[in-house]
Amino acid sequence: MAISMTGFGAADAQWETWSCQVEIRSVNQRFLDIRCRLPLGFQTMEPDSSRIVWLVVLEKRLYVISGYMNTGYGKIWKQWPHHLVADDRVIVRVDNKLYEQRMARMMEHPQLLDLMTINAKKYGDGTVPTFTAEQLSERISLGDFWLFEVVDRET
Repeated sequence: MAISMTGFGAADAQWETWSCQVEIRSVNQRFLDIRCRLPLGFQTMEPDSSRIVWLVVLEKRLYVISGYMNTGYGKIWKQWPHHLVADDRVIVRVDNKLYEQRMARMMEHPQLLDLMTINAKKYGDGTVPTFTAEQLSERISLGDFWLFEVVDRET
């Protein structure tokens, strides 16, 4: 006897003047693993340069995490976070539309473990990380990684 199994998942997020809708369907697919990686394009104001970074969404809020900040690689290639300290204004590109925003650096977050877990699952090897909230708080205070929230320029 053949047994049919259908899987369905849907989610949507709205932010300011844009929205994102994701719908996933599966019929008779075992071990289906779908990951959605959302790149975010933005341009800093000073200096005038563009970047594409990975995005973490938590409770309809947008975050960008810059890792490896204290490594040799990070000190050479990760200059954009330092530019945002001097001027946090950015122009964000979503679906070829431009939005004037800010990227506010955060030194703490009440759901830091949730943010980093989402980030690790999406952009890492897919496993659940083993770090604790206390370890993450220490690493963010040491500057090992920098956390930014994309916010409206008026706030």
